[in-house]
Amino acid sequence: MGRGLKIAAGYFLSLNKPVYIFTHDNVFRFIYYNEENPKLYVILGKSNKKFEGTNILIKDYYPSDEILNKIVIFNNKEVYERKIDEVYIESEECKVPKPYTIYDYPNLFYVRNILVGETSKVARRRSLFSYDVWWFRLDVSREFMSYSMPDLFKEISKIFELSEKARDKLVEKLIESGMLKVKKINDKISIHFNPIFAIFEGHLFVYHFPKGLLNSILKYLNIENKKDLIVRIGNEEEEKKALEKGFIPFLVSEELSEEFRIIPKFVEK
Repeated sequence: MGRGLKIAAGYFLSLNKPVYIFTHDNVFRFIYYNEENPKLYVILGKSNKKFEGTNILIKDYYPSDEILNKIVIFNNKEVYERKIDEVYIESEECKVPKPYTIYDYPNLFYVRNILVGETSKVARRRSLFSYDVWWFRLDVSREFMSYSMPDLFKEISKIFELSEKARDKLVEKLIESGMLKVKKINDKISIHFNPIFAIFEGHLFVYHFPKGLLNSILKYLNIENKKDLIVRIGNEEEEKKALEKGFIPFLVSEELSEEFRIIPKFVEK
């Protein structure tokens, strides 16, 4: 039984909609057993009717075309046509590259082309983009991650590291959301970065600062030729001293500073 079928069955069971599969005179019923560790079971039985091919019954489920199209990413044209980029990634267990895709559409999360749900429910934080990942395992509840939350953010970071298009779009969103600001002080500039942890892409920086993102920020601000002047600071006093010495301060919270160590720290000499 393929993983895609299990994912789909888990999704419908999370909605309390029993799933049956009929093939020849066999019938399979999926059961969602949820105590401390949610599991998906399959009961095999015999049908009193013989079927040609395979038939699937989702009891008491009467979806609209809109819902059906939303479940599978390829059918969700509203999202699919807003693809930013697609990258291919291997896992530790399997060295076959599989697609990770990012869309310029908010707050939807897919795994292997099947909708998990709104990111605000799945990851407890709304997202500025929609994502479709491959190498990430979910509980059958489709809402609670089997792996730790940091692993999810690290997986999403891979998209930004491998895709310049995704990084460029992320910079736009960070500026639009107010997380990334440019402050002008006496004809000089200072970059202020204040991630909003209630936003998925903001919380990402708790765990990782994607490689190449600094270059995308400087490109967007049209100061790529001044990269050597960028220094990391943690407060306004350091900002003032860095500006006096001709640097471009990059202000980031001290609690995040280690994740931004790619940016050299300002050292007063």
